[in-house]
Amino acid sequence: MEENKSSIVRAPITYEACKVGYFLARYGTSDIDGSEGSKKKRDRPPEILGTYVWKSACLLFYNVLGEQRDPDAFYHSLKNIRDRFDAHIPGSSRRGWRRTYSNQSPGDLPALYRQVIQEAETQTESDIY
Repeated sequence: MEENKSSIVRAPITYEACKVGYFLARYGTSDIDGSEGSKKKRDRPPEILGTYVWKSACLLFYNVLGEQRDPDAFYHSLKNIRDRFDAHIPGSSRRGWRRTYSNQSPGDLPALYRQVIQEAETQTESDIY
């Protein structure tokens, strides 16, 4: 059965959701060793969240930030926010969003994302969480 597009709740990206996305990008852990053929390709949410599954980690914030969205839509939205930050986190093993296939520099960030990075760059994990 096809979902009615008019029933999908679209919520604007809030400062709080950006802060969570930044937290997930900055403090996620990885065992990716960087070699092209590596079989180790696992990255995990921040350990402080107590889960090894990204979807479970994102849904920990659903009750506060969900804004009447479907849990899957919320998960994908928060995952996209995290992915957007990935390329801007020094030392991140996650690739994140890039400008183009040929230009691999990090994609531009909207003003709200830049604000979060600027405010959080000197904060610790416990300050942000």
